[in-house]
Amino acid sequence: MARRDVSVGERALIVAAAYGIVGSAWIFFSDEIAASLARDEAQLTFFQTSKGWFFVAASSVLLFFLVRHLMSRAVASETAHHRAESSLLMVFNHPAVRVFVKDQDGKYLLASDAFARLLGLSPDEIVNHDDESLFGREAAAALRDADRRAMRSQGITESQDAYPVAAVQRTVAVLRARVTDESGRCVGVVGIAGEDVTSPDLGTSVRQSLEHLVRRRSAALANAVRDLHGRIAALHSEAAELRRRGDRLAVERETLEAEKHELTADLLAAEQRLNTVVTHVQAIVAAIDQEGVVVLAEGRLLPAVGLKPGGLVGRSIFELFPGRPEIVAACRRALDGRAVSARLPVADLNLDARIVPVRDAEGRVVGAVAVATEAERPPNLADALRDDDFAGRQPDGPASAT
Repeated sequence: MARRDVSVGERALIVAAAYGIVGSAWIFFSDEIAASLARDEAQLTFFQTSKGWFFVAASSVLLFFLVRHLMSRAVASETAHHRAESSLLMVFNHPAVRVFVKDQDGKYLLASDAFARLLGLSPDEIVNHDDESLFGREAAAALRDADRRAMRSQGITESQDAYPVAAVQRTVAVLRARVTDESGRCVGVVGIAGEDVTSPDLGTSVRQSLEHLVRRRSAALANAVRDLHGRIAALHSEAAELRRRGDRLAVERETLEAEKHELTADLLAAEQRLNTVVTHVQAIVAAIDQEGVVVLAEGRLLPAVGLKPGGLVGRSIFELFPGRPEIVAACRRALDGRAVSARLPVADLNLDARIVPVRDAEGRVVGAVAVATEAERPPNLADALRDDDFAGRQPDGPASAT
């Protein structure tokens, strides 16, 4: 009966159990010995402390050697794996070696450049495909029979394989051998193909190459088969996840586009309504930024005071009214964060003006808005600016009395 290999988990459990048994035995018997040797409490305490430190030191030394042994084995295994993989890649990348590897289901896992050229294909067109998808059902049946004979055999099998290449039946002599893992289980088949031949004899050099590849690199081939299966599964999983993310992003993009169109339409409608109100209202509506530059100037009263709608945009309010210090002071007060309400004469009209600061989301003043309507009594903006109560008024406070 074949001996079963002990798994890594079982080995770890054995080591832990052995450590637990030895540690428990040490604690029990050392306590008994310390109690029998101690003449008083002080000596017993000393023995207990000493044996505790000895146990820690012994455990540390044991742990050091155990970890060093495990790490040495891991490094040696990794080095051997890299050497085997490098040797395998050297064989597969040799320009004269026509090698292929299939799994148990007949799917190509590896195909050298020379083997791909022999069939008029590229390695990417062969790998992850089976014979039926590449050469058709009839040719695939014969190739599958040859693969099965090789996987059942304990040695090397020979066959003449017919590959339809560019609408021409090409007969190639192939040597095959099974690929096994560490437990001896068959995981696939490896083959070396020769030139176009009329005899199945490939010569001793090709046979020796295959024998060396199978006998010396069987473990590497098995590792390569497993690695390729794992990589292919990981790629499929990543591709599926990328497709799911793409679908989610597409849905989110469509939603955002719809929301964007809706918001744009609402904004345009709101702007149109605002422009309609501003341009047709019997008033003057103006806005300045935090530097005092006019960004809006509309209203039906503008022509009445000798101005054109939009004609002030881009100019500084402080330069437009150099001879009206009360208007300049009112704008500065608004930019300082305080609202201003007053009367002022402009041309032949008396206007009731309200200037309020505009704040951003953090409460900082970023400009001011002014609305002026025609008044019915004389202006007194200068008096409002000189009013003691006005200096301490907050932006949301009541308008000054006029």
